Amino acid sequence: MSKDVYVVVGEGGVHESLVGEAGPKDQPDYGFQVFLQASDLDEAVDLAAAYLETEGWQGIDWQKGGLVDESMIDEDVEEAFDRAVSGEVAAIIYATSGTEVD
Repeated sequence: MSKDVYVVVGEGGVHESLVGEAGPKDQPDYGFQVFLQASDLDEAVDLAAAYLETEGWQGIDWQKGGLVDESMIDEDVEEAFDRAVSGEVAAIIYATSGTEVD
């Protein structure tokens, strides 16, 4: 069965290093873009969740995802896409809240 490159997008989540005995420490909200090869979207979501869990992330709310081809890629995510084409899982993690930047 052939595998295509997918991107899966999620938000929320907490890293294990930010969870103390009293619960999660104050932290920003996070966004996730995970590029990987999968047979279908359901498999892509499962693989993305499993990968980020091994990296210490939990509680991610997976929002959407879909097939990606090179024509859809801009320079901001080009490296992640290229890594997925070569069979790696590439995750882009970013804070979605916090202080505003002028």
